[in-house]
Amino acid sequence: MPGAGRQPARTDEPLLFPNGTLLTPDGGSVIVAETLAMRLTAFSRNPDGTLARPKPWAPLIAPLLWRLVDHPGAAGRITRRISALLDHPAVAKRSSSPIAPDGIAWDADGESVWVANALRGECVRIARGDRVLDRVATSRHTLSCLMAGPDGRTLFAATVPTDDPVRAAELNGGRIESVRL
Repeated sequence: MPGAGRQPARTDEPLLFPNGTLLTPDGGSVIVAETLAMRLTAFSRNPDGTLARPKPWAPLIAPLLWRLVDHPGAAGRITRRISALLDHPAVAKRSSSPIAPDGIAWDADGESVWVANALRGECVRIARGDRVLDRVATSRHTLSCLMAGPDGRTLFAATVPTDDPVRAAELNGGRIESVRL
């Protein structure tokens, strides 16, 4: 069996709810979508398969805002309360942020990536750095995405009626949505 006996790639760096992962086209790096950190992080691959220290690929929340959200004191509590208000569906539909990357896929251009935004029904195309290039709305919460089709220009998104896993299972309403780009 190919790869039998090989050790998996590892890192000792903490990740905040890692979800989607991508291998760069040259195989030299792994990009991880960290949902709760609202960022994409790149790890270079060492020859032995271990991963080097992480480097930001695309921070999807401003560093100051992240420090405030993560603050253990009053500043953090206030920021988290405001953030929770902004995540209310009526407000979130009118906002372009935040982006909590869940599933992740390369775009056909091989340089930008699509992420399923776990906070709302959309897939977002992001360039290295943090520049948002495109947004595609879905009908419901979006957990994963894939670029495929004969020419790699069809975006597929796995969607669910709610982000509550127990309620989602009861509703049995997961679906795959697609859009030709």
